[in-house]
Amino acid sequence: MKRHGSSWPEPLDAALRVALAKGCTFTQAAAVLKDLFGVELSRSAVGGRAFRLGILADRAATREKALQSLVTARAARQPAKYPPRPKPKVKPMPAPQQFTCDAITGLRQADVVPRLLPLLDLAPDQCRWPYGDGPFVFCGCRVWEASPYCAEHTGLARSSGTRGEQMATRGLERVA
Repeated sequence: MKRHGSSWPEPLDAALRVALAKGCTFTQAAAVLKDLFGVELSRSAVGGRAFRLGILADRAATREKALQSLVTARAARQPAKYPPRPKPKVKPMPAPQQFTCDAITGLRQADVVPRLLPLLDLAPDQCRWPYGDGPFVFCGCRVWEASPYCAEHTGLARSSGTRGEQMATRGLERVA
């Protein structure tokens, strides 16, 4: 939408042209206009008006002045009122459960002495971890919670999960 007429008076436009011709940044030009006319303008308002008037700032001089004003502003800055917050201490993670590997097969094994029961002799509360290749026999130790396996075999059967699942589990442990 194009606006008809100018919202800035001509003396303000002339002062803006002079300030930018002398190498002022838009922020510095806004300060000059405030001193001369008592009008508070933002850097963006000055930049937009300069664009609409077709005034191109000397980029090299403007950049150099902007860097000088930045150095001056940083030097004049008051020290921080409060010291920075200390970083929270990270609790060490518990050591993961260790399993041994069979030298021949390289498979993980649980540290449990299985009872080696056939399927028909298993009670509902006995571990169903299979052993053997042919007719299978099963661990037969007491099951752990709602798992079909004993605690040692449950650790072998379940992976630690994705990173998100691990973080969620740690969060639940803190709440409990």
